[in-house]
Amino acid sequence: MPIDYQKNGKTHRLSIPGIAENEIEDLEGQNGGEVVVSGHPLAISPGNSAVVAHSKLTTYTDHGMNWSLSGRNGLSAPFNYSGG
Repeated sequence: MPIDYQKNGKTHRLSIPGIAENEIEDLEGQNGGEVVVSGHPLAISPGNSAVVAHSKLTTYTDHGMNWSLSGRNGLSAPFNYSGG
């Protein structure tokens, strides 16, 4: 299944056609910097700090689940996934 990820400034967008759509925007911290969470136990991106974000759009429909979590919080972090 193709996954499309785009980053434009503080906005991150992920799309898996027919399954998931996600758009988050990193929150602005002091002096325009990022708001980060370090030492977290989340497996989003092991070893990297997570940047706190606001969810503009989050939907997921697959495996009998139908989630709509727009307008909540989100996290972004560097990642590198590759398939074979």
